[in-house]
Amino acid sequence: MSSDPHQSVITWLCLRTPSLTIIGICTSRSTRSDTIEKQSRKDTRRSLKPRLALHIMIFSGLVRSISKENQLPPNAPSSPVPELLSSNIPPTETQVESITQAITDAADVLSSFNRHLKRSSMVLLRNRAYLIQRQAALEEFISSHRGILSMVRTLPQEIWIEVLRNFVPDPMDVSNPVLSRHFIPRQNHVDWGAIGNYRLVCRSWNAAILSLPDLYGFLPPISLAKLGLISDPRRETYLEQLKLHISRSKDSPLRICFGPPSRYLDEPVFQVLADLSHRWQEVYLFGTQDAPVLEYFKRVKHRLPLLTNVTFAKWSWRHEAGTAQGAYEDLPWENLQVYRETAEGRDNIIQHVLHRLVKLEHMQVEHSGCMPIGSPMVTLAHLRTFYADTGPKVVENSGDYILHKLVLPSLQNLQVRGGTEVLADVFDLVTQSGCGPSLLRLALRTHGFYFKMACLERLHPLLRLTHNLVELDTDWEAFFSIKDLIIYDIDRRILPQLHRLVVRAKYVQGGDGGLNCGDMAHAIHERYRFRAQEGLHEFQFLLVHESWEMCSERYAVLESLSETSAHRAYLHLHLDRLCRTLAEVLVHALETGEKRASDNLDAWSRYRRTCNLSFNRTRYGQLLQALEELENIRTRDPLCLYISGIPVLLRKLVEMPFTELQRLFMGRGHELRERARGIMQSWDKLFVKLRIEKRRWMFLGQNSLLYVPPWSVLRSRPDATKKFAYGVEESLRGVDLLWDRT
Repeated sequence: MSSDPHQSVITWLCLRTPSLTIIGICTSRSTRSDTIEKQSRKDTRRSLKPRLALHIMIFSGLVRSISKENQLPPNAPSSPVPELLSSNIPPTETQVESITQAITDAADVLSSFNRHLKRSSMVLLRNRAYLIQRQAALEEFISSHRGILSMVRTLPQEIWIEVLRNFVPDPMDVSNPVLSRHFIPRQNHVDWGAIGNYRLVCRSWNAAILSLPDLYGFLPPISLAKLGLISDPRRETYLEQLKLHISRSKDSPLRICFGPPSRYLDEPVFQVLADLSHRWQEVYLFGTQDAPVLEYFKRVKHRLPLLTNVTFAKWSWRHEAGTAQGAYEDLPWENLQVYRETAEGRDNIIQHVLHRLVKLEHMQVEHSGCMPIGSPMVTLAHLRTFYADTGPKVVENSGDYILHKLVLPSLQNLQVRGGTEVLADVFDLVTQSGCGPSLLRLALRTHGFYFKMACLERLHPLLRLTHNLVELDTDWEAFFSIKDLIIYDIDRRILPQLHRLVVRAKYVQGGDGGLNCGDMAHAIHERYRFRAQEGLHEFQFLLVHESWEMCSERYAVLESLSETSAHRAYLHLHLDRLCRTLAEVLVHALETGEKRASDNLDAWSRYRRTCNLSFNRTRYGQLLQALEELENIRTRDPLCLYISGIPVLLRKLVEMPFTELQRLFMGRGHELRERARGIMQSWDKLFVKLRIEKRRWMFLGQNSLLYVPPWSVLRSRPDATKKFAYGVEESLRGVDLLWDRT
């Protein structure tokens, strides 16, 4: 290589910039010397001057260009609010202006960097790496400061907490196999469950959630059953995660749940919780018959000043009464506002502490057997919500029945499920408490097939006492007496404020239990018409059935649809087995998460592990064959499909969460969904002939019917035909309560 520096620089430029290669060759000294040797001295003088001038001009321009490129853009502006970058404090108006200006300045500098990087061939490697580094820093600066101005940052913490808590399952649902996966601590992750998932949404969500100590006051269920023996190293990780979670809660009240089986609870974990007993506000104990929990709980029973919410689930007296009672007798019962108990057999805790619950506002008591209460009459002046499931049996001595021991003058929400005489017991409770005018919601259910006829005579007087009811939920048989409240008669009309009536229809051998569906439909229509004329809130009437078969049959009767021979053959040949297959699959997929909170989580998990694999292999083929039959069905009568309930089942299959569908069918659920969606699209034109103007009832989910009057706004919607054909999302199932237990 030539030692001439000019020659070296131009050669380097030729290699780095191919477009300058020709210029470099034309202006090189080797080319100039060859020309001088072939020409005369006179010609050389004439030609050399312009070539040298061109060489000097081009080379000097390139050097100036390189020098100009080395003059890098200015540095990024400094943050005007560095204190806000490490917190979630909302900015003031002055700070918003300064942040906006800083973002604008940084964006201008970033565009300058981008222009320099586009001309990469003119930038030295060293400067190019520096530019890329500065570009990333500018993008980080703009992103972090935009997060300060986001709505997430300015949203009040109280609203944030309410929004996020709606997505965090209640500890009463830890037995729910769908929701329980949010509670299980994940390995190599410092956060637990749903809260950790929401932190991954974006930078603003992460900062907002970390700044909400009240949200971290909810602790996932303390259960180490899945972590092996005490020597398992994962227990140390669990303990570290617990401490980190608690540290983020700062001084906020704690909601603690001891998950099943609690016998795996060890000393280090409980000691961490015991040191914070002065912050315990809500305590949920599942499987509280385990001896370790009883012993641990004795240590903190005198150090619970904030405790206002206690839940005992799956309670059973497996130890001596003195040992169990000694663990809980000194709880601050006088301060409790919410109390729940789910017990087995005749044993219960509430009979020992009922007289001490003077500030109670919400009480929920469930017993699998009868529930004797030996305490004297108790007045709970602040109780507004009372739910009692007393089991199917009737207490031998009715004087010990819990409903006979209570005086509830401020009661607003009452739900009772019991034996066939429960209606008479509720009437006595309302009478002795004088809470009829304050009662707004009432639900009456029986464990048997019907109310006793002698008790039904009490229903009409009960409804006259509770004349301010807005929601009523009752079994089908009680409709014999309450049908009068639907018929408009200004002289004897009862429940004038009622706007929601739910009747739970049970199967009765031989028909509808003596109730004429035609008369009922006429009475409902009159009630709707009266409320529309008076300009009152639209009345809602729902029929909830135990099965889709019963729901379909009831729909055909209510709509006065006669079964033709073709329709009957169609149902028997095609829809019977098909519907059963679809129903079995969807019931397994959608209702496994509806196990009662009292079910043991581990037992249910073991059941799912043993049944899922065989279920997936057998039901996938059956469901695929059922969908193939639907694709090949040719019918011109939409009522045949509509009454069968198949459209509702297909909609549920299509709307099933994708992850759950894939898990259920081992990664092949997408094929089932697409085939079901294709069938629904092919039926859309068919259901146009459904003539919804003649239909009065709509499927609310799979097992419920909703009455739709002719003037309902639902009929004027663009998707009204699809709503009538495929049903709407159900808000009530046969096993659900009328209102939220919490």
